[in-house]
Amino acid sequence: FRQAGHWQRLTWRQADQAPRAISAGLCSLGLTRGQRVAVLCQTRLEWVLCDVAIAMAGLVSVPIYPSTTADGCAFLIADSGTRAVIAEDAVQVAKLAPLAARHPGLHVIAIEGPAGDAIPGADGGQRMTTLVGLRQAGAAWNAANPSELDRRAGEVAPGDCFTIIYTSGTTGQPKGVVLTHANLVASCESGVRAFDLRPSDVQYLFLPLAHVLGREVE
Repeated sequence: FRQAGHWQRLTWRQADQAPRAISAGLCSLGLTRGQRVAVLCQTRLEWVLCDVAIAMAGLVSVPIYPSTTADGCAFLIADSGTRAVIAEDAVQVAKLAPLAARHPGLHVIAIEGPAGDAIPGADGGQRMTTLVGLRQAGAAWNAANPSELDRRAGEVAPGDCFTIIYTSGTTGQPKGVVLTHANLVASCESGVRAFDLRPSDVQYLFLPLAHVLGREVE
């Protein structure tokens, strides 16, 4: 992955540890099975890690195109009943600040930004943290609940909702398409049958991760 102008490597072990910490951090916010977590972000490594983390906690991901306006974000978050939003940077966080101030219980997690940044919640509390802060909270939560994350992950069933992907290019407001874990697995299996995909292949991701094909390639 690209960082600070250079290519960096991530091992499979690190790619397992990072989502576990993020997932535990989401649990530390009080989120429970089936609740929605939106991801408002360009294609980048953290998108993938957060996607795995959301599923691991038994939560439901709601991808939002990074080009979506503040009003569009407000509609998608309200329509899906989203409880937390993982936003890329200050530009995306700015779209959420008025919404977070009006709705108690909405958490904002910034992938980039100073750890001290905060958005006042509707209840007067501060409901913003960074992804680094979330992972730190996850480490503490894991220490206090050593087997809880594995239990939650083990309870996820094929028929459970995996994601709600909102349509693009349709008339009127976007429509939320509910997809289960089984839906995505069947679609990926179909792709493997249709194409001669090999472990040594390099995949070029040309669609944003808010698009269903982008998620399948991921």
